[in-house]
Amino acid sequence: MIKKILVALILLFIILFSMSFDFANAKTIKVGYYDDYPLIYKNEDGKPDGFAIDIIREILENENYQIEFVYGTWADMLSFLKNDEIDLVVDIVKSEERDKIYDFNEKPLFLSWGKICENSKYNVESIFDLDGFKIGYLDEDYYATSEKGIKTIADKFNLDIEFFPYPTYDDVINAVSNNEVNAGVINKLTISQIYEYKNVKDTTIIFGVSGLRMATLNDKNNDVLDIIDEYLGKWKSDKNSFYYSKYDYWFNKTNNYGFKIFYYENKNKVLLSIFIIICIFLYSRMKLYFKVKELREVNSELVDVNKKVDENYKEVDKTYKDLDLLINKFEKLIKFLSKNLGISHKGSEEFFMSELLNQSMNLVPEADYGFVYSFDKNDLLMVIDAVNIKRPDFKSLYKKDLAFLNKEVEITENFMIKIIKELGREDELDEMVRRMPMSKESLLLILEKDNEIFGGVLLEIKKGSEKSFAIESKRVMIALKNISESYFLNQNFHKADAIFQKEIIFSMVNMLEIHDIYTKGHSESVAKYSKLLAQYVKMDEETVDTIYWAGLVHDIGKILISKDVINKKGKLTNAEYEEIKKHPTFGYKALNESKATENIAKIVLSHHERIDGLGYPNGLKGNEIPIESKIIQIADSFDAMISKRSYKESITKEGALEEIRNNLNKQFDYELGLKFIEMMEGRD
Repeated sequence: MIKKILVALILLFIILFSMSFDFANAKTIKVGYYDDYPLIYKNEDGKPDGFAIDIIREILENENYQIEFVYGTWADMLSFLKNDEIDLVVDIVKSEERDKIYDFNEKPLFLSWGKICENSKYNVESIFDLDGFKIGYLDEDYYATSEKGIKTIADKFNLDIEFFPYPTYDDVINAVSNNEVNAGVINKLTISQIYEYKNVKDTTIIFGVSGLRMATLNDKNNDVLDIIDEYLGKWKSDKNSFYYSKYDYWFNKTNNYGFKIFYYENKNKVLLSIFIIICIFLYSRMKLYFKVKELREVNSELVDVNKKVDENYKEVDKTYKDLDLLINKFEKLIKFLSKNLGISHKGSEEFFMSELLNQSMNLVPEADYGFVYSFDKNDLLMVIDAVNIKRPDFKSLYKKDLAFLNKEVEITENFMIKIIKELGREDELDEMVRRMPMSKESLLLILEKDNEIFGGVLLEIKKGSEKSFAIESKRVMIALKNISESYFLNQNFHKADAIFQKEIIFSMVNMLEIHDIYTKGHSESVAKYSKLLAQYVKMDEETVDTIYWAGLVHDIGKILISKDVINKKGKLTNAEYEEIKKHPTFGYKALNESKATENIAKIVLSHHERIDGLGYPNGLKGNEIPIESKIIQIADSFDAMISKRSYKESITKEGALEEIRNNLNKQFDYELGLKFIEMMEGRD
């Protein structure tokens, strides 16, 4: 008996010692949070909650961190972090000013932007309607005080606005509700809550599109930021990941935003409708005895309708998820272009090829493994890098052996089997299998220079998998092929930078045409008409070229708009039209990220502004609009009018020119519009 007690005590001691050892090895990290529902907030139990809280908990607890949450206002968070009182703050936008004090993780947690809400007694339609207003904002908020915030925008347009700071977004909205201030600066998600307050409504003004990130004090806890990026990179490429399960959970909660708007703006009508429904219900109950059969039939129909509504809801939900993945994929491609544009030093070719393989694996989620290859001085195939497999060594494959392969991007059967069959080397099958595992399907990108193969990328789906390469993945690889071959032109010709920039832009247009069925040929036509007009009014050669490239990518922002909206047959709803109106801002944001395209970003941003100030996104008018944007606007409108679409018929060239004439000094610049008409009437 004593022996058993001693054994039990020893085991208990070992367990307690093990637990204390694990606890001692767990590093404590202080995480600051404030109220920005549903990303982060203090719930009814007084505990931290929200999408970002769930994400950071999952990451840090998996990495054996003990988390201590610190609550306060947004201004408190910045002060705590600056004074090293906390280690990490979640839900923060990176800016030039903040970058001097804090370090940020690379991969955004969520895409957001600034919004203006107003008291119901006003009717703000553009930024200029804010002149003379009192505006409340969250103290230290990026959307108010940064270089892209509303204060900077107000200064740019010389608007007379008085600003008042508040500690929380809730205080800002309350101040608007009580008319302490005329309007308030809030964010993309907070706008969903304004209809819970009296006398507050949304406006169409958006600004400061930005990614929400996590930050630490400079040179403190950078290892934590690296861990966060590693998890986000893996999760955001997988629809079934923890990130998207939490995304669905938290943002489905705010999907009733549209219903809230409808209810509060049509409250009397809704109440009347409910009253009528109740009356009908009571009447139906009185007739129940006589109408049993009819009601059963009606009930059956309602069940069918309910199923369709449920199916539609699931489709909308899927669209949100697909859009976030598309944004992620688009951001990866832009980052790849920016990172490699400047590479031209000796020895960078192998580095670029490795980067190309890594980006291919990132952008083609079906691939299980792959490698990138070139040829040595004896034309023997040489594997430069491999992902998810040991680097294979092909000792008997020469460049001439691969001459039979299709030079375009190709989805094919197992690559090695295809080569063995073509070359009649069945006796080498066992040896080949030892060097490279058999696969179900291969996606091959062959790179050419001077009409000769100089390398390639091979992506494989493992044998026995149920996956197959999607046609979308093939198109992405075609874009990467164009970019890659342009890179190698960059090493061989003295005008390399210009050539590479052109190929990047053509690749962007190619990606947009994949997304938008109406864009095919439109971008090239707009670029052509824009260039002709610029030459006709005798602009210098460099400006003419800039206008041409801006015309090619003027609609690139549409790649971030839902396909269902972009390709809709028929008239757009007001909500869908508001979504379309965001594409110049999206295009500007993407193009401004790359040195190759930042010179055309501002031109693209303003190509839907109007001379009379009724355009978008910023309501510029007259000489506030860049002349390059005015030229593209004329060319864009002309091509749209003469082009046939599924939702409209085309009109004649003469009819389109007359429409431009009728809108001079309204939509179009007077002098440029007349020159365009004169130029086109002089052409056959």
